[in-house]
Amino acid sequence: MKNILFIILIGVVFLGCTKRLETNLDPYVTMNQNKKQNMSVNFFGVKDKRDTTVVSTVLDDGLVQEQYGVSNNIKIWYREAFIRELKNVDMYENDLSAVTVLVNIKKIEVTYNNDKLDKKNMQARITLELVIKKGKKTITSNISIQQTAYKLTVSDASDFEDILNEIMKDSVSKTVSILIKKLHDK
Repeated sequence: MKNILFIILIGVVFLGCTKRLETNLDPYVTMNQNKKQNMSVNFFGVKDKRDTTVVSTVLDDGLVQEQYGVSNNIKIWYREAFIRELKNVDMYENDLSAVTVLVNIKKIEVTYNNDKLDKKNMQARITLELVIKKGKKTITSNISIQQTAYKLTVSDASDFEDILNEIMKDSVSKTVSILIKKLHDK
């Protein structure tokens, strides 16, 4: 009986000490912030142009303590999210539209400053590039989203999920809003 209790105790300690090394992204759900449109675009997809696959970083006195990636394929996540949002606003068309759209992922980073005690010890930033081609005309927009949050402590990659999911969803919605505005401005 003592051996069984000892094995159970070791199992509980082992499970309690495991650390998640990657952040998980929730599937994109449309935010319904953009109205239905009477135009369509040919969505070419998403290119990941980031310098690193590291998304989340824990700093202590300015020094990197931990770095985490994402368990999802970011390029596929963004592609599916943009297709959902474009379908939601009735803009998604395959190969029939004269307007083509491409999104480049430039930066995704979330930083937790362990030495900061203020309300902004977690900062997130996403930079996307929206490329719209209509005939011979090319319109490029750089979209930057920033958010801050407060976390008492960060123990592993799962502590970054809330802010990362929120900022990525916001970046999709804002990018589609800018696309709509750019197409109406012509």
